[in-house]
Amino acid sequence: MKFIVIAALLLTSFTTIAASGIPNTTIVNLHLDRERKQVLIRTAVSPVNQQNRIACHTGNGWNYVLPLENPIDQAIYSALLAAYTSQKPMHLGGNGLCPASGQNNVEVLLNITPLTL
Repeated sequence: MKFIVIAALLLTSFTTIAASGIPNTTIVNLHLDRERKQVLIRTAVSPVNQQNRIACHTGNGWNYVLPLENPIDQAIYSALLAAYTSQKPMHLGGNGLCPASGQNNVEVLLNITPLTL
């Protein structure tokens, strides 16, 4: 039983480590791709300088991609638009996965945290 608990904790910690994050940044550009039903996100931090950038992230033009698959994704997109318009800083975090998004692979956006000034 101890082995199972330890193995589960190790696997959880590795999945957490395998995702990138960008603390305290602003949104510089949003690109809505209707054909692929996704939004590409560029922040003030260059993708090359992203914290814990994962190996599959080969796209240097965008920090994250947000698939628009459900109402939660659409709510996140609305929050990104508001942050872009107001230039309010926020934290962004990826999920560690890079589906093909056009010409390059870009990590999927998992979460956002708006910051108050």
